[in-house]
Amino acid sequence: MTDADLLRSLGVDPSQLDPAPPWAPRAGAERLDGSHPCALCGKPARATVGVDTPGHGRRWLDRCMPCFIATT
Repeated sequence: MTDADLLRSLGVDPSQLDPAPPWAPRAGAERLDGSHPCALCGKPARATVGVDTPGHGRRWLDRCMPCFIATT
């Protein structure tokens, strides 16, 4: 599954995600302080990944642990 497929299956609009720097690793440990909302439910995010999105570039996909587990 590509990053675009993942976002589509989750119903997440890539334009609503925070931009990630192109050199960012797949996992963004610096974003795990709970200050970013889950892209699915809005609770504090504890799992984040950088995703490549066509037309929007690299973006952060932040999810809380229950949403991450449910969608992995």
